[in-house]
Amino acid sequence: MTTNAIDRNKMIVTSDGRWSIPLPNELHPTHVLYVDDTGFEKIISSEIATLVFAGDSVLISEWKTWFNSERRDLNAIPPTERDTGRGLADINICIITPAGRVLFDRGLCLTHGENARFAGSGAIYARDCFGKNGCSIRAIDTAGLSDPYTGGTTKYVELHSGISNLTTVEATLQEAEQQLNERGLLMELATGRITPFKDAQDSKDDAMQALKNGANLSAPTGQPSRKWTDDEKLSLRAAIEEVMGSKPL
Repeated sequence: MTTNAIDRNKMIVTSDGRWSIPLPNELHPTHVLYVDDTGFEKIISSEIATLVFAGDSVLISEWKTWFNSERRDLNAIPPTERDTGRGLADINICIITPAGRVLFDRGLCLTHGENARFAGSGAIYARDCFGKNGCSIRAIDTAGLSDPYTGGTTKYVELHSGISNLTTVEATLQEAEQQLNERGLLMELATGRITPFKDAQDSKDDAMQALKNGANLSAPTGQPSRKWTDDEKLSLRAAIEEVMGSKPL
């Protein structure tokens, strides 16, 4: 799970910096393996739109590569779900214009009036904090205190100015996975006990076995993975076409 927020008043999009793997699986986790601040971001932003992602890292990587390319081919839009060999993986995407209009959003979210919206496993903590403090950055930080799937540096993009603290040269998914191996942490959810991944790799418990079976980094949505409906795919394509039509490529 992860936590994302959109503040329509201050025109700021925020997200946490944690990538994780629920173990032994997403429906019945006893542990979470995670790594923070890899440089592989959940937000990408350009002069035409800001995209916020949650879900499977492999799909997110494909979408980021496509959106950041010089020529975005509408006939080669990346997939929104995939068969991992162990089950279905999917993604959620939010597309926001520089003016703060949400063109497309998939996934459950909470709102604070008309001013802000929050998504992910830490959404309720973020919304409650925002209601008291009116700061989406602080809201993500606060969510990380209660939600084990939210953490790391809170990333932000100011929509009206383009100012952000996103990594200048973004890491690849492969580099993020390498960082997981080098400095990842394993948290036991029942106790909150944290062990460096390197010290836990020889464990024979179910959590480590699941990892050996090929689980991927993710920003899990907190909902079971499901196929996108035809209407969702059509709405996503319409939003992309609107964004791309706003500026010659």
